[in-house]
Amino acid sequence: MPHVRLADCSLAFAERGAGPPLLLLMGLGGSHRSWGEPFLTALGRGFTLFALDHRGTGGSTRGTAPYTIAQLADDAAAALQALGLARAHVLGLSMGGMVAQELALRQPARLAGLVLASTTCGGPHAVWPGADGRRRFAEGLRLGESLWPAVVADEFAAANRPFLARIAFDTLAAGTPPSVFAEQARAIARFSTWERLPLITAPTLVLAGDGDRLIPPANARLIASRIRGAEGAFVRGTGHCFVWEAPERAAAEISRFLARRGQSLVAAPREPLAR
Repeated sequence: MPHVRLADCSLAFAERGAGPPLLLLMGLGGSHRSWGEPFLTALGRGFTLFALDHRGTGGSTRGTAPYTIAQLADDAAAALQALGLARAHVLGLSMGGMVAQELALRQPARLAGLVLASTTCGGPHAVWPGADGRRRFAEGLRLGESLWPAVVADEFAAANRPFLARIAFDTLAAGTPPSVFAEQARAIARFSTWERLPLITAPTLVLAGDGDRLIPPANARLIASRIRGAEGAFVRGTGHCFVWEAPERAAAEISRFLARRGQSLVAAPREPLAR
């Protein structure tokens, strides 16, 4: 698996697809494997995807702790530079959406388009999960299995057990240590962009599953209202991980937005400048 070298760690990434560059930033405890093959296949038809493993996850080394969302954003910016990508579209899901917000604020010139999925601005203005979402999340942690009771609709979970088992296996195979999971959770707890969201200048699409129990969809409305010109959309009938539940619909929505509103980019180089 290719890597980019930073001062204190090595970041792994997976590259696939063809077209303008799109950096993918996954959520809590996840890695490049956590996006799901159907979504990556659909999105890769129009973009060269660079699915980054945050420090300590997947094939990336742990680096210096304690982690912060700003630190993970700086990692992403350094990865873009090492890959020879002066500008790229960026898609962040859940915690990855928090990292994407910080990246847009810290390195605005690097973003041609921004997609914030199933995420929050954090802090006192965020809408946190209700009792059912908290119970499902805690139960998934307690059982040491997938968190899918908290992150997908019940109907999808019942009908797609083999797919979810594959995602769970891939997540476990990626080997995110509990200590890294805890570091990321603490970084999320300290994160807040409410006051700074109006400073984001990248064309922005905010997406959420309308049945998200983990990060309620009201967060998407809140974020979209704070970013000038941002567009928002709900992926109907889905939960937190709508990229699993409706991969073709999600990829189509993202592709349409970036083609229409994202700043023009040439196709990404097939051989990155640094590995």
